[in-house]
Amino acid sequence: MSVDLYYIPDSYDTQLLLSVLEYLKIEYKPIAVEYEEDKLPEELSRYMVTPKLPAIMHEGFGVGGVKPIIRYLVQDKDIKDQFYPNDDLKKRSSIDAYIEHDQMVYRFNFIPLLKAYEKDSKIFKRDGFRSDEIQELYDKANTSLDVFTEILYRNEGDFILGDQVTLADFCYFYTTKEVIDKFKIDLGKYEENKDFIPLLKIWLKKVRSG
Repeated sequence: MSVDLYYIPDSYDTQLLLSVLEYLKIEYKPIAVEYEEDKLPEELSRYMVTPKLPAIMHEGFGVGGVKPIIRYLVQDKDIKDQFYPNDDLKKRSSIDAYIEHDQMVYRFNFIPLLKAYEKDSKIFKRDGFRSDEIQELYDKANTSLDVFTEILYRNEGDFILGDQVTLADFCYFYTTKEVIDKFKIDLGKYEENKDFIPLLKIWLKKVRSG
C-alpha cells in the first residue's frame, strides 16, 4: 500500500500521522502544502466535507483528518494487532475513548499555552520571569500532566491499555511531547510522589521506541 500524503510541516497532526504510517509500514509520498483551502488540489478537496490537513490520496480516493485517515488505513490493511484492531470491538472502543479524551480534554487544556507561545514565544524565554497570566497557563498544563500521569498509574502494563502500544499512546505522546519540549515543564516535580515520577518519563521513552 502506498499513499500521497498532503501535510503541514511540523504540525501535531502531521507528526502523529507520520508515526502511524511508519508503525503500519505504509509507504507514502510526502507533499508539503500551505493550509489554504482554496489551494488544496481539487482531486483531494472534492472528497471532503471541509478541506482538512493532513490528508491522503489512495487509488483515486482522498480523505482528510488524522482519525478518518487512520480508520481508512487500518480497514484497508485489515489490522488485527492491538494498535487499533479491526477484530476486537471492545479494545477499539476503549482506544477511541482515550483518543477522544486526548483531543477534547487533555490537549484542549494546553491550547491556551500553545497559542500564547505562537503569538510571542519570547515571553517564554525570559529567565526568572512569568506574568501571572502565563503562570496560570503553566499551572493548568501541569495539572493536566498530573491527571494523565494518574491514568498511567492506574492502568496495568507499560502503556495506556496494557502491555502493547496502541493508537491512544501515540495520540497522548505527541500532545505531551510538544508541551514538554516547548515549555520545558519540569518533570522533576513528580519527585514528590515516588510512584509517579519515572512513570511519565518511562512511558514517553517506551512509546518513542515503539
